[in-house]
Amino acid sequence: MSRFDDGDDPGDLESLLAQGRWMGRRKAVLNGRPGKAALAELEQVLLAMPHKRLIEGSLCDGTGVCANGAWLYRHWVDGGLSPREAWRKLKTEGKDRYFGNSEGDELDRTVAMTVKELGVTKTLAELVAYINDEEVWAATPERRYAQVLERVQRYMRLGV
Repeated sequence: MSRFDDGDDPGDLESLLAQGRWMGRRKAVLNGRPGKAALAELEQVLLAMPHKRLIEGSLCDGTGVCANGAWLYRHWVDGGLSPREAWRKLKTEGKDRYFGNSEGDELDRTVAMTVKELGVTKTLAELVAYINDEEVWAATPERRYAQVLERVQRYMRLGV
């Protein structure tokens, strides 16, 4: 289940303008040096994952993580938390503490945590969530992992 709202009317002018703004921000992130460096870091995180699988629709469901969740986990372990503490923190922080239960809230929480903890731009955090949830459809967690890794590597090489 996606965390992105696809119910907007595609003919709505504000929706078209919002999409154009998003595409501009996305292009700037993917073609800029900081964005490429962040994607290279994410690639290393994905390659280092012991279990090559990613979930959809949530930061952490207790059994797995999305791409942003894997990135946060690695950041916390590299920052000195034990793997057990980092996993517990991810499971705790990934729950609805401040938000409701809608899918948009799940995306907002994922993006906010990624921005706060990793210091990346909101656009980059949204892009990683989008790659994880929208660019990969109806895939097993293992297939989702492979496709997300492939897209991250492609964006690093080619930008937009």
